[in-house]
Amino acid sequence: MKDQIDADCIVLGSSRALNHIVPAILDSALSVRSYNLGMAGAHIDDVWARYQLYRLRNKAPSGARM
Repeated sequence: MKDQIDADCIVLGSSRALNHIVPAILDSALSVRSYNLGMAGAHIDDVWARYQLYRLRNKAPSGARM
């Protein structure tokens, strides 16, 4: 909540997203700025709430349709 992230690609999901998606690999392979917002043990409501918090201080990721 302290800084702006303004990523091109946001990873959302449960612990699988958190533990298996490495933003540095996405960044180098796709030439984007990515950020992982995955949460261990998360339910869809938790993930949505985290994304809404992200959106309070950051622009929507490129191509976002929400």
